Amino acid sequence: MGSWFWTFTETEPRPLQFSVTYFSKASEYDSLPTDGQQDKEALCAQSGWHLAARRHDLQVFYTADAGAPPLETDPVVQVESLYRAMVRLTMRPRLFTAALCLFWMLLCWLDFRKNAIRFLSDGFDVITLPVWFLLLAACMVETITCFVWHRRAKPAAEESGLFLPPHIPTRVSWVFVAVAILLLCLAAFGTTLPPQWYLAWLVICFAAIGGGTLLRKRLREKDYPAGINQAATSFLVLAVYVVGIVVLLAVSISAHPGQTEHVAAGSYENNGRTYEIYNDPIPLSVSDLMEADAVYSSTAFADSASPLLRQRMYDHSPNVPQYAGAPTVWYTIYDTDFDFVQNIVVNQLLSEHRDEVQEDGTVFTDSYFPIDPTAYGAETAYQLQWSTTGSIPQYLLCWPGRVVELSFAYLEPTDEQLAKAAELLAP
Repeated sequence: MGSWFWTFTETEPRPLQFSVTYFSKASEYDSLPTDGQQDKEALCAQSGWHLAARRHDLQVFYTADAGAPPLETDPVVQVESLYRAMVRLTMRPRLFTAALCLFWMLLCWLDFRKNAIRFLSDGFDVITLPVWFLLLAACMVETITCFVWHRRAKPAAEESGLFLPPHIPTRVSWVFVAVAILLLCLAAFGTTLPPQWYLAWLVICFAAIGGGTLLRKRLREKDYPAGINQAATSFLVLAVYVVGIVVLLAVSISAHPGQTEHVAAGSYENNGRTYEIYNDPIPLSVSDLMEADAVYSSTAFADSASPLLRQRMYDHSPNVPQYAGAPTVWYTIYDTDFDFVQNIVVNQLLSEHRDEVQEDGTVFTDSYFPIDPTAYGAETAYQLQWSTTGSIPQYLLCWPGRVVELSFAYLEPTDEQLAKAAELLAP
């Protein structure tokens, strides 16, 4: 009997009875059979029960004697031996995995608190959060079921002499795991990383788990102590995984995966370095607002998107040094179908500009102040104000489903220019 597959041997048809027992002191790291299992098998053979197969602490016996006494005669012992096996094989691993899920959920929450916009616009982060919930639920379903069964089975065995067989809802757990895997696949396809990256990650995981399994079996066959087997196996799994991930990250960084492909329009030299000029399609440029003689670079940066939020950044600026000081515009567009996400975006953008109290007690004003949105067809609008320079040409425009943070340099836009920009950026 293996973890996933059982091997059956053909035999002559005959009436047999089978019985399953648990020997909780045996583990997957012990050389089987242990001394205790051998004693138990010899004792069972005296009663007419013969070993059919074993796996770790699980032993399956059979007998052709219809009148053979049952192997388990004391339901209290039967309940406790089975529960000890549950604790070691099911409850402890599930609780450990649940703790890891809670840890990653905490990291997600801290990441959200640090920068909600970045978190909500990252497809992988947004999708993996419910994945941790599903894995946590899968772990807790079996753990709680085992615990509840023991709370019911032990009194029944002690008071009535009855053994209540457990019914562990493993199918429910596998449904949770299957949905979690499906979400992870969706998250993988929704990121800018190439599919080869995830394939390499899966290979590393399989190599770590498969290598650990082979080493565990090998050491078990050579009768190494369980403690040494467990330590060596754990070290190998961790080492293969860590080294594999480090190599994968190093290769990914050197290959620059997920970088935006720009439309090249030329280049120029400055201080011994070469700078590219791009002609990416952008929704708003300086030439849409005024006549400009400078050579501009239109840059559309990589989108970051999730089912909750999409963030797009654009820049239209004169990169060539001789045109320094020419008007520049850059802006970020946030799109969402959810009002609560839009409220989070607006609140974060507003909170990023707050009044700062200096050491001498003076207050440096750096805040968005509401302005009349009707000229821009928006629901709400804000303009940034500094205490040193007053109002500056940076705006926050909000429509249903879209928020735009718009900034100008070397240009104080007129009402007509700002209205034209809002018209081009509106949803």
